Amino acid sequence: MEHNIEHCQNPWENACHGEQIKLYIQFKGEIIPICEQCWSKIADQDNEW
Repeated sequence: MEHNIEHCQNPWENACHGEQIKLYIQFKGEIIPICEQCWSKIADQDNEW
């Protein structure tokens, strides 16, 4: 049986594969999942998407 577990697709940290999705952001026209750990880092930065 194959499980389709969604993982983090943080565009600023390609190595992250966290599975505890906190929220979704729109980045370059695409909706992508962001994990809780990455979101706390992103929220403290001045990134634009």
